[in-house]
Parts: sequence; C-alpha cells; structure tokens
Amino acid sequence: EISFGQITISEGYHIAGFRQYRGEDYSYDTYRMSRELSEYDVDMYWEIVVLKEDEVVTVLRVENEEHGSAFYNASDMVWEKDVNFDGQNDVLIMLGHTGNQMARICKCYLAEGDEFVHCPSFTRIFNPSVDEENQVIRSAWRNWAASHGWGIYEFRDGEFIMTQRLTEEPVDAENIETDLFGWTH
Repeated sequence: EISFGQITISEGYHIAGFRQYRGEDYSYDTYRMSRELSEYDVDMYWEIVVLKEDEVVTVLRVENEEHGSAFYNASDMVWEKDVNFDGQNDVLIMLGHTGNQMARICKCYLAEGDEFVHCPSFTRIFNPSVDEENQVIRSAWRNWAASHGWGIYEFRDGEFIMTQRLTEEPVDAENIETDLFGWTH
C-alpha cells in the first residue's frame, strides 16, 4: 500500500476518479481507486477525505462490495445532512441502487463532536428522505410490480428504527387486473 497524502492506495490499484465537494460544514475529497481484474471485471474502493477548514477530520472508506448494482460516481457520492436531528450535519455516502427494484441506499456516518461514527442501521433504509419538520426519515420502495411500501424511521438509542409501515398490494395477487388494492398498516 502507498499513502498519498491522507489516502491509501492498495497494491495494484490506481486513482480512477476524483471529485471535491463542499458541504455546509465540511469539504470532501473523494477518490475512486480501481484495478482491472479481467477485460470485463474491475474492482474498486473509495476513500473520502473529510476536511473542516482545510484540516483533515477523518478518512472514510467504502469497499466495492458495499455498493449496489448501479453506484454513484465520485461527484454525486457524498451528501451532508442532519439525519439524527441533533443539530450537527452527518455524512451520507450514496452506495448506489440495489435489488430488482433499484432502491437507493446510503452509508451513514453520524457526527459526534469532531468524530464520525458509522451507523449501520441507516443502510437498511431504502430511498431515504429527511423530513426535518417531523424529525423522521421517510422511506419508499417497491416490493414487486404491483406492490409498494412506505416507512417512517426514527433515531432511537443510536440506531434508526422503523416505527410505521404502510404496504399497498392487490387484494387478489393471483388476479392483479381487478384494480382492487388493499393497504396494510
């Protein structure tokens, strides 16, 4: 491995992408590292240098296997938002889309003072949307062609918990052309 400033380049990899992003509280240097495994297969990882007033706060790493099937490029990968509603912006890293329904997923690092703590429960929230007024994270997904779900997550005791769920699906799943749908709360 080679250290290049604050990032580490593993043996056989090279910098294949770079993007700087400036959020409200932090700035981010995002590096995509890549190595070719075969003509059709590439292995990647990302290193994200988080800076505050030009001083490095931390370096976050995202492994290739954490990504969904269609992942974000370096320019759209990092978002800054207060997701636990404590008054500090947290860091969300877009991991791409996953599953047959291509749900968007994120890796979350909660700001605790000058440190960031990984919060694995946030990754389970499909298509997250921050509702600041109600201090919840809203979620929406597609279960299958004629069924959809919506959820509300609250931050409790250090993790995101689904507190409400609504599912829409045909009353008769064998005959979905009836246009009769049921709702389960």
